[in-house]
Amino acid sequence: MMTNGELSRTSRECLARAGWTRDRRIDITPYIRQLEADGYTVFEVVREFLANFGGLRLKYPHFRVPEHEDSCHFDAAEASQRISPYTVARYAEAIGKPVCPIGNAFHDHMVLMMTERGVVYAAFEGTLVRIADSGIEAINELCEGRDDHEEIPLPHWNDDRKDFREEETGSSLDELVARADGPTGPAVAVDLGMPGPFTELSALLTRCNGFTAFSGVLQVYRVGEPGAGPELWAWNEPTTWKDAYGTLADNLFCFGQGPFGEQYAFDLANDCVVEFDRENGGKTFVGSNLQEWADEVFEEFGVIGWEPLVKSYQEAHGPLGADERLALIRPVGEGGEYDLDNATAVDSVEAMRSCGAAALRRGLEQGR
Repeated sequence: MMTNGELSRTSRECLARAGWTRDRRIDITPYIRQLEADGYTVFEVVREFLANFGGLRLKYPHFRVPEHEDSCHFDAAEASQRISPYTVARYAEAIGKPVCPIGNAFHDHMVLMMTERGVVYAAFEGTLVRIADSGIEAINELCEGRDDHEEIPLPHWNDDRKDFREEETGSSLDELVARADGPTGPAVAVDLGMPGPFTELSALLTRCNGFTAFSGVLQVYRVGEPGAGPELWAWNEPTTWKDAYGTLADNLFCFGQGPFGEQYAFDLANDCVVEFDRENGGKTFVGSNLQEWADEVFEEFGVIGWEPLVKSYQEAHGPLGADERLALIRPVGEGGEYDLDNATAVDSVEAMRSCGAAALRRGLEQGR
């Protein structure tokens, strides 16, 4: 049993629900194997923490919205597979000390990392916070919903990634990968087994198998398990959500989505990339291929696009879950606006099915 700090009553109750006992000790060989394969030094304090808490998944009230549930886990192998060592190295540079992934928190959206002295940090894209001085205190912080964490500046986060694009590659797809927070799926060579645009997508997912970017504004789906967020093949199964739109989503193969569930898809009937509107089932041409789609992404997102709204929402309510998108409480058609007070987090699949049914009803009413 670790003795660095004392677990609070709330934490003990949360851990007990997850199956933890004070004398718990597990074999951490799979965690060490994955972490070392990804290039991390597995400090003794990390080994001790994982032996005691490794593999546990904790659930507790959301720190800003208590009526909602939040969660974290201490599966270090999964956490390591879901983030690039390059990204972790940038966090370590800002901290000033090497770190090792130990799990994920805030609906698996932020990676949890520990230093050689046991200090725990959490990070997501351009946000890095110090959680606690020890693993025990980190559990207390998470389970009790404390919200006074020190934020570590990352002043050159986007500048550095821009330099990476200009010096190494120059394309929008390459910049997108450089900005990605991922992979959200297993690091594997992806072959979707089909020609044309699927070859481009296979290459992209081989580089980073699923990711988010722009503070979670953009989500690109992963292939395979384990992982976080929608899985590519499962998302495209008709019974997941497409059947709710009747024929409106026919011939679409969706590979990602925007902040309000707008789907990015290959239109197989017209050999192009389109944006599929969740609200009405309409399609908008985006580009002839994945590269042109990436060009359009950088025109639409960023400082003048959705990122400020999404970032403000997450600062007020916590990070979006991997299976969540935003929705308007009052739709635009009823006078609603795209602002912070009119936005709420929704389950991605439930929102698609609800909007699909509504789109079909409107179509029938209008005689389409």
